[in-house]
Amino acid sequence: SAKLEKYRSHNVHVAVTGGPVVYPSNRTVTVATGERAELAVEFCSNPPFNKAFWMTEGRVFTPGHPTPDGILAHKITEGSTAHCYIAVLELSCVQPTDHGEYMFLVRSPRGVAEASIHVNVTLASGYLAAARAC
Repeated sequence: SAKLEKYRSHNVHVAVTGGPVVYPSNRTVTVATGERAELAVEFCSNPPFNKAFWMTEGRVFTPGHPTPDGILAHKITEGSTAHCYIAVLELSCVQPTDHGEYMFLVRSPRGVAEASIHVNVTLASGYLAAARAC
């Protein structure tokens, strides 16, 4: 009808808001001793997040702050879509003690979301040499 036709020519912009959502790239990562590992998640948050961090075994890793033991939570970067971001935790030289669950948590005014990635550590063929190389 002519009455509806005038509305068909208008652009409509929809802004979706809600609690944050986290998408891990992998749920399990297997890495050999002495190798480098990257744990990555993409998360979306509108309204924007106000806190994000990684944790494992009682340790907390804040993005942009390196630790003396070679674990680095990289600064959070923009993702491929609006209101989405990428968070990466880098283990520069994996040791057997690095195995276990790593959790990423994000908070916004609308709630909290988390994802976990399990790290399996295998012994490299030259385990002693790899362990000394770190």
